[in-house]
Amino acid sequence: MTAAFRLRMRPFFISGSFSRIDLFRFRIVLTQPGGDFMEYQQYQKARDKVWELLLKHGCRELPIQVSQICKKEKITLLSYGRAAPVIAALGLEAHCENDGFTAVVETRPLIFYNERCTVQRQRFTVAHELGHLFLGHVSRGAFTIQNR
Repeated sequence: MTAAFRLRMRPFFISGSFSRIDLFRFRIVLTQPGGDFMEYQQYQKARDKVWELLLKHGCRELPIQVSQICKKEKITLLSYGRAAPVIAALGLEAHCENDGFTAVVETRPLIFYNERCTVQRQRFTVAHELGHLFLGHVSRGAFTIQNR
């Protein structure tokens, strides 16, 4: 995740090609290649949650086995092909054009992913969706979409 971000400080009162710094609030912003941004405090929260999860599950080597984390956390992990009936029942077919998404049905978190993606992309997508769950971005009856 950190490699995909570049550090940007904003806003600043001088125009030009300089990095931007808000001298009054000292706000640091991480900018994704697509132009979206994340406040540094949000990044810190996400980073700390990742470390907490890795330590909790004794992850000591790469690649991280995200499917094992899902199993231990009682999160159902489903490929689009295997979950077609569930996706149809929830009315979420339109989201299958994305790499993955998360839904919480009643109290059960479900992560759906596109099995046509590379194994590395599947792992990234599942890890990203785990982030949504552990950071509280998804609540009962809600869902997220990963398409990056």
